[in-house]
Amino acid sequence: MNQEGVEQSQEEQEENVHGASDPQKCRDMERRYKWRLKTIRPTKNPVLPVDCVFYGEQTSFEDERYD
Repeated sequence: MNQEGVEQSQEEQEENVHGASDPQKCRDMERRYKWRLKTIRPTKNPVLPVDCVFYGEQTSFEDERYD
């Protein structure tokens, strides 16, 4: 259940997190991969200063490199 006491689906509970150089890149990933953006979190990493948090199971770009 979330803070409002509403039951969440498995997809809503899971988070798919990817670092990015700026918030616009999160929105670009959302459009390109058809993911639903949940939030954008700041990080302490100067190279990738934001984490793009999407709904759903964690994915990896590494998986596509070896196909």
